[in-house]
Amino acid sequence: MNQNDNEFNESESKTPNKKYEVIEFVKTIAWVLILAFVIRTFVFTATVVNGESMTPTLQNGDRLIALKFPLYYRGPEYSEIVVLKDPQGSKRDFIKRVIALPGDKVDIIDGKVFVNDKEISEPYIDEGLLTMTADSNSWKLGENQYFVMGDNRHPGGSHDSRAFGQVDKKELVGISTVRFWPINRIGNP
Repeated sequence: MNQNDNEFNESESKTPNKKYEVIEFVKTIAWVLILAFVIRTFVFTATVVNGESMTPTLQNGDRLIALKFPLYYRGPEYSEIVVLKDPQGSKRDFIKRVIALPGDKVDIIDGKVFVNDKEISEPYIDEGLLTMTADSNSWKLGENQYFVMGDNRHPGGSHDSRAFGQVDKKELVGISTVRFWPINRIGNP
């Protein structure tokens, strides 16, 4: 074996196989995409507030993280903010506050909200504002049904359960846990 053969063999062993590198790169990208899909499908979603229905708590353009996985083992609790599919079938999501849980009775009397015949405290709405309703003013929730409303109770301020009725748990996308934008208002909504 001559010296040139040794040099060729050494350089061959030091240079990684390009085909192997490409395959490893493609595998890494595939795993990242699979992981992103799993996280987006089962763990959380990021959503943008579009409109004024949750004013004063949330503003148009706020960005939220909504956790999906808690909905696999529990429903949302009173006053939690949820992201839900539009009950009337459009592709957009709604952001609302849970007012009542499965089995509860909701009444709106003289602009006040009652759950199971007790007036609820709503510190998240503008002080002195009355909650009005156009048609119904009483709802009885069935199994896996929730009553949701926006925090904006000004006339026409929120399209919510007062208009479209109870929401089934299967329509819930996630429970909002944190506002991450704008930076000066990061935190729990």
